[in-house]
Amino acid sequence: MKNKAQILDSRNYNIDLLKIFAMFLVVVLHITGMGGVIEGSLRLSTEISQKILNAVAGCCINLFSLCTGYLLCTKTVKIKRLFSLWFDVFFYSVVCFAAALVISKDTSMLSFPSLGFLFPICFSKYWYMSVYFAVYIFSPFFNRLIESLDKKQFSWMLICALTAFSVIPTVAGEDTFLIGGVSVGQSFVWITTMYFIGAYIKKYGLNIKRGILFAAAALSIMCNVIFTYIPEQFRSYGDKIFTLGDYSSITVVVASTAIFVLILGVKINVKPKIGKLIAAFASASLAVYLIHTHEVIFYKWIVGNFTWIGRDSAPVSVLVVIGISLAVTLGCSLIGIAQRKLFCLIGVNRFCEKLEYKMGKIKMYIEKRFI
Repeated sequence: MKNKAQILDSRNYNIDLLKIFAMFLVVVLHITGMGGVIEGSLRLSTEISQKILNAVAGCCINLFSLCTGYLLCTKTVKIKRLFSLWFDVFFYSVVCFAAALVISKDTSMLSFPSLGFLFPICFSKYWYMSVYFAVYIFSPFFNRLIESLDKKQFSWMLICALTAFSVIPTVAGEDTFLIGGVSVGQSFVWITTMYFIGAYIKKYGLNIKRGILFAAAALSIMCNVIFTYIPEQFRSYGDKIFTLGDYSSITVVVASTAIFVLILGVKINVKPKIGKLIAAFASASLAVYLIHTHEVIFYKWIVGNFTWIGRDSAPVSVLVVIGISLAVTLGCSLIGIAQRKLFCLIGVNRFCEKLEYKMGKIKMYIEKRFI
């Protein structure tokens, strides 16, 4: 059994940093978009700079999904991780609701559906966590498929998936294959597609020069920004609108993958203490998402509450958005680290291991009796 030092030595700090960066981008995306910074921009230069930030931040979900595929494709899935994830989401759903109620003293919050907060994954209170939970359940079967494919077969599978779930829906301006969800990019099918891309990179790598990757990312991001200034009547046909903003848009896919490979290729040598710190923040990265996107917190304190940033000049507004996003990421991560320590202290992790053992017994019984 590996000790803590050996585990830290074997960690991929590039993936850890990518997870932290992805969650930071989630905050930037929400502040610049739903927070109202872009809408509240009074100068064209401020608006453009915020749209660039927003376009970069739009890579966040794809980046995190690429990390998931890269990490899980060679790992044995543990049932206790599912239970642990369930308790994590439940904890933040209930605690954030209670904290927001106490801080705001707004009794109207009690009108929010309480059952949804008690079963957040079942009721998609956090859409990404509901999808991630399903992807994790199916990952052993995905990995079997990955193992069975040679490079050519895997490449063609990805080409077909990207054509069907990225290129065609982007051009058509609709959910062509009725995948469902708020959009194609917020669906189980799409996150699975990014999982496979992450697994492909882990298995075969991408032999593309860094300069080309950087250019591809920059060009894709600028395309997304420029596209927002094309009048709607010039990019619509009937009731369909050609758009590049969704997570599944081909430009976002290219930018996300290029950024992922660029950061993955950086050689990182850190001292044990720094490595331990990076690992702790990466492990707590989901807390950033679970806290600031909580339904009550998000609609009460984020949506429309950052329009004032748009009144400043471009450089100032960019620095303010980055500063606030860093503060939110840091604060939520520290809460996440504390929550993980609390769960260790009260025995949640041990309880998850017991549940895993019980589920193993049930699995054996089902296989023996019915399969």
